[in-house]
Amino acid sequence: MRATFACLATALLASNLFAAPPLSKNSTPPTTPFEAIGEGPRFYIDYSNFQGVDNLTYTEFYIQISYSELQFIKYRKRFRSGYDMELSIVDENNTVVETYTNRDVFDVKTFDETKSAKKARLSMVAFTFEPGTYSIKVQVTDRETQKTSEIEEVFNAQDFKENKLHLSDIQFSQKIELCSDDRSFVKNKRYVEPYAVRMFANGSADIYLYFEIYNLTYQPEKLNYNYTAYFSIFNKETEKIKKFQQVQKIPGTTAAHSVRLNVDQFLGGEYDLTIRILDEATGQIVEATKSFTVLNRSIASLDLQDTFQRN
Repeated sequence: MRATFACLATALLASNLFAAPPLSKNSTPPTTPFEAIGEGPRFYIDYSNFQGVDNLTYTEFYIQISYSELQFIKYRKRFRSGYDMELSIVDENNTVVETYTNRDVFDVKTFDETKSAKKARLSMVAFTFEPGTYSIKVQVTDRETQKTSEIEEVFNAQDFKENKLHLSDIQFSQKIELCSDDRSFVKNKRYVEPYAVRMFANGSADIYLYFEIYNLTYQPEKLNYNYTAYFSIFNKETEKIKKFQQVQKIPGTTAAHSVRLNVDQFLGGEYDLTIRILDEATGQIVEATKSFTVLNRSIASLDLQDTFQRN
């Protein structure tokens, strides 16, 4: 199974009318980020499924820990913190299929940074799986306090095997830009910075989306084939508050698609985003849904613990 890891410090920054095709039976339900419990650092995990090689599913896990959740010590002219992470994944037979450990130690320049909820450590761990249901357990231990928090949740590795139109999970980001290098978080010539909490603040950075489409009908001799992406955004009362569409030339059997949304067009609240893809050559439709939150106040004044409503 393929595994990758990347880590960096990052900041928490936090309509056209159309006739859309009917809802698809292949829609995936909205999910909320996983939230840690325990006496240690509070952290969050989000994940996205993509098509992997050899009919496997490539799943990325994004782990986010705010600086304010970690204990810092004075180190020379700076401040130092660190944490240990242990990750394990088991299948439906309770067999361990993946494990991962990492120690992240880093420095900041000022005392104010040590208390910042705007800045966070963001890491990504990715594996390939057979499609199915798995359980992930992640423990994070603060190196100074030795206190631990953990997440233990069930996730699904989406099945992309069938030869039909497929859509990856929707990945939310706080920054997407074109690039050609091999730094962390680059895929399909885009730098896609993960954002595990999926929480955006009015007056801050915009909302970025990334997704991939598989098994499009590609016939180069027919230059007029397109796919249409329909975007629908619903509030908590399931009222559609925004919709738009984008038409793109089919570049091949697989397409990568990214979108930027202005966060200031949304009032504070919880939303569901549904993306529906129509392959105009065959009429096939596929869709995916994911939730996000918009805040009326800045991330700096946010208590993340009070934001997510757990069922």
